[in-house]
Order: sequence, then structure tokens, then C-alpha cells
Amino acid sequence: MSEVYADVEVISRDALHALQLGRLQRMVGELYEGSGFYREKWRRAGFAPEDLRRLEDVSRLPVVTKQELREEQLAHPPFGRLMAAPKSLWREVHPSSGTTGRQVLTIWTDADIEHITDFTARFMWGFGVRPGNVVQNAFSYGLWVAGMAAHYASRRLGCLNIPIGAQPASHQLRLMREARPRVLTATPSFGLFLAETLAREGIDPAEIGLQIGAFGG
Repeated sequence: MSEVYADVEVISRDALHALQLGRLQRMVGELYEGSGFYREKWRRAGFAPEDLRRLEDVSRLPVVTKQELREEQLAHPPFGRLMAAPKSLWREVHPSSGTTGRQVLTIWTDADIEHITDFTARFMWGFGVRPGNVVQNAFSYGLWVAGMAAHYASRRLGCLNIPIGAQPASHQLRLMREARPRVLTATPSFGLFLAETLAREGIDPAEIGLQIGAFGG
């Protein structure tokens, strides 16, 4: 596992640019062929996939706003014409948070789950998470992406996952005492709240084996 992520981190600049361009070209081509929304938007902007010859050509792609995505899904409910993959490959629905307006519904395929799992595992590896660690996953499970992403990534890394989600602090502390997780995953605000609760209860994190906080959101 460490060798895999080390290879990614030390890739040469030229190899990185080639990888980025190849993946960008493939993504743009798939969206142009499979997504009515992107195909129409790019045609109006005078852009076609073959125009993407260098990384610098990404500047020719018109910006997509969150409001456009909302309007697309209102015009073509429930998911709009955003997805390039056929319905037979759709596996999970994960909306945006909705903090700035109507939620945008996003579809995950099996391939998306693999990508998200790999990226999240790479982030967690960077935090110091290792195979065999016990991970208390206090990200909320359900529609928001973080809980499932951290869950999948913990499995990928070979960890024991405690899928507690956003349970009350009393439940969190009881499992910390009993299961002694090395890793806590949570939002920064919830992580801080749990730290304050531990301090108020007079509990030293080191005494219950807690060493790593992997926070995001």
C-alpha cells in the first residue's frame, strides 16, 4: 500500500502533466458523448473535445455554476442530463450539502466508488492511518459523501471500522473507551467538540489509544 501511494506522490512533473491531460481528454470526451447538458453547453461556447490538445486548453471550457446544475435538474428531474454513464451503471445517490441552496443530486457508479475510495484512502494514509488500525468514523452516514467515503477507504486500507456516524458524544466516548480506536474521522467542528468533551470528562486521548484525527468538511 505504501509503495502505491509513494509512486503517486513522487511522480515527475512531465509524467504528471501527461497523466492529467490524458484523463482530462477522456473525461471531456465521455461527457460530450453521454451528457446532453455538457454537450449543449460546450457547443454554445464553440468548444469540441478535439480542441483539448494541451492542458492550457482547459481555459476554453466554459465555467459551470452551481445554479446551472440546479436549473438543469429542475428542468429534467430528478437528476438532469448531467451523467455520462448509462442508468444500468448507477449505484448510489449523494447530493451536495444544500448549504447555499437547493441540493444537487450526484450519481455514483461502481467506477466512481472505486475512485472515491482510492482518493480518500490516499488522504487517510497521508494522515498516518495504517492497516490494522481501528478507525472510529464519526462522519455522518447517509446522503452526504464523507461517511461512506471514509468507510470505503478504511476497508481499502485494511482497518477495523467503527461506523458510528454522528452519534451523540456520550456514545462516541463509550466506544472510544471500549474499542480504543487509534483514528477518529469527523468534521473539524465535531472533532473539536469531542476533544472538549474528553477534556471536560478528564480523559487523556493517549490513555484510550487515540492518536490520529483525520478531519474534513
